[in-house]
Amino acid sequence: MQLVLPVRRYLTNRHITVPEDWLTACIDWVLSEYSQNKVPFIQEQVYQEWLHADLTELGTCCLPPQIQDHLSTTISGYFPLQMNSVRDISEPAYAQLLKVEGTDNENTTVSATQSHMTQAAREKADRMLILELTDGTTVVEGMEYRPTPNLSVNLSPGTKVLVYGTIKVRRGILFLTQQNITVLGGKVMDLLEKNDQRNTLITALNTQDIDSQEQPRRYTSNNTQPGTNTGIAGARSYSNSGASAALPTTNEDEEIDFFDDEIFESGFDQDMALENELVQDSADNHEFTEELNLENEFDEDLDEFMSQM
Repeated sequence: MQLVLPVRRYLTNRHITVPEDWLTACIDWVLSEYSQNKVPFIQEQVYQEWLHADLTELGTCCLPPQIQDHLSTTISGYFPLQMNSVRDISEPAYAQLLKVEGTDNENTTVSATQSHMTQAAREKADRMLILELTDGTTVVEGMEYRPTPNLSVNLSPGTKVLVYGTIKVRRGILFLTQQNITVLGGKVMDLLEKNDQRNTLITALNTQDIDSQEQPRRYTSNNTQPGTNTGIAGARSYSNSGASAALPTTNEDEEIDFFDDEIFESGFDQDMALENELVQDSADNHEFTEELNLENEFDEDLDEFMSQM
């Protein structure tokens, strides 16, 4: 098909690689759905379809293999990824759940956050988002290391992002700043309910509940094991150049090297699924107590980590 080459080039210029059969089928679908057959129109429609496709189903890959196995490494290049879920780890998940449910009141909010700051002020000063990201094969986490205005807990599950430049990675966690991530858009319908804010917070709380019973004062995460990838196995650094466009300037020397191993490992225990845990003992919160069974204090390790920010 003569349209495959210009459409593939259009995607490649945006650092996107897709399977040949998906590309051909997508072009056929666009031609059947729309009366226009001009190349620019078809290119844009295929791109829009990619934004709303589930990369896991496409099976694409661009991240290095076994990226989670290295304590500290860097990756360089362009990495189009899908955000499966997002949550704010600077505020207890339970307090956020109350807000999402619309059941919070002054007492429970103060008890859960131990803060009188307004939501807007808190987000500006302390917000730290954790994103579950995938290239279609490998699942990693991205941490909002410095305030990144284009990221938000309101991003739709399945949103596509482009991570670029030289990115510091610690045990499968990408350190994200506004200099190395761009939100492209899109969503995945099958993830909208499964990974909405309410379900994401409940999953986080249930994970903490199980972990607190098995190993008190420790954390766990649901990191998916990496699948089969192509690339440089076991490399300490990785480059995915994509198209030949120049890399944006990054500030990794100034910002990323702030964490040493001792601080990082104490702040992120067992895959660094950070969260404040607390037990809800008030009458207003009784309905959640048996289900969540949270600890009755902010975690000292997280406090130590946050004090370094």
